[in-house]
Amino acid sequence: MVLKVAIVDDSRELALSIKSYLEQYDMKVVAMCHNGKDAVHMIETCDFDLLLLDLILPYIDGIGLLEKYIPRSHEYKIICLSAFGKDSILREAMSLGVDYFILK
Repeated sequence: MVLKVAIVDDSRELALSIKSYLEQYDMKVVAMCHNGKDAVHMIETCDFDLLLLDLILPYIDGIGLLEKYIPRSHEYKIICLSAFGKDSILREAMSLGVDYFILK
């Protein structure tokens, strides 16, 4: 089974680097976007197993997506990416259904 991955990161360069890396390990990037507005549409319409979600995004940030647009009953795993490792943000993200957190 191929792992289907969706990437939401405001850095196009980083998102493409992650995509290239994952594809070396037989994972398939099925969707990619660079802001919170596009992420809402992607989350509602795409089928994926893993969501790589940046917390700092234009329009709607990662926490806003977790609070309002990502269903609590989601079946996919979520890994958050952020350059900020503040404990309160980490705790909030984890309480909203994030499975793992990676500092950029």
